[in-house]
Amino acid sequence: MFSKIRDALKKTITLVKQSVSETTLTKKRFEDLFWDLELELIQCNVAPEVVDLFKSELEKELVDKRVERRDVEKLVKGAVNAAFKTAEGYL
Repeated sequence: MFSKIRDALKKTITLVKQSVSETTLTKKRFEDLFWDLELELIQCNVAPEVVDLFKSELEKELVDKRVERRDVEKLVKGAVNAAFKTAEGYL
């Protein structure tokens, strides 16, 4: 289960890196990139509320901001950690 989530995160990070290196990440592009990760999380029985937290944190950090390619992985991991910390309040 966790390996599927980890693989989906890696894929999302790679796609975001490619997008950010070319231009600022738009909300539409973010939605497209997040879709695969969202499906993987739901298939791994991650609560929809937690998926929404991931999405919200990632969107806050990435959408409409200029991010250097080398910083994308750190930002995505930081947003995921922030979402986990917030999600602890739901448990």
